Amino acid sequence: MAAPRTVDKWKSKKWYSVIAPDLFKNVVLCDTVAENPRLIPGRIVETNLSEVVAGYDSRRPTTKLRFRIKDVQGEKASTVFLGHRLHNEFERGLVRKNSSKVYSNDVFSTNDGKKIRLKGVLVTPSPINQSMKHDMRTKYLEIVKKEASSKNLNDFIHFILSGKLSGKLRSELKSIYSLKHALIKKTEIIFE
Repeated sequence: MAAPRTVDKWKSKKWYSVIAPDLFKNVVLCDTVAENPRLIPGRIVETNLSEVVAGYDSRRPTTKLRFRIKDVQGEKASTVFLGHRLHNEFERGLVRKNSSKVYSNDVFSTNDGKKIRLKGVLVTPSPINQSMKHDMRTKYLEIVKKEASSKNLNDFIHFILSGKLSGKLRSELKSIYSLKHALIKKTEIIFE
């Protein structure tokens, strides 16, 4: 009796290009493989900001972008932006001995009705007391709420990823206490 014939699964699979949303000018993020295109939606893709945005400093890949594949048209898979995060090593490298950190984890609404969760950290060059931390957090929330409510979601994401929000926070919060760093560690788009 002859041995059963084995089937090579790879020959039946096809490659699909994963495309970023309009927010990132529809650049190709990566390629993914699947036997059936119905298996692709829902997959999560992570990539560095330097690979998506032209002109970003690629020598310092500190920012990861997250996308979810939503549907497949032909051999192209479109995505939706989920958020970004900074590498933990990057944050740890910025914080030194005898400094204070002020954390924030809040949800903000943009002027087009979308919601986004921001996780921020403010780093001071020397230790500060709890009342100063409270004042800094309050002022931080006021600034970010004002910026979020004056922009649509795409503009607000560009404002964050370009570092303009961090610069604005540093300049506005120095009236309370000097800041070494103002970082938006993580963003998450809230889908309802």
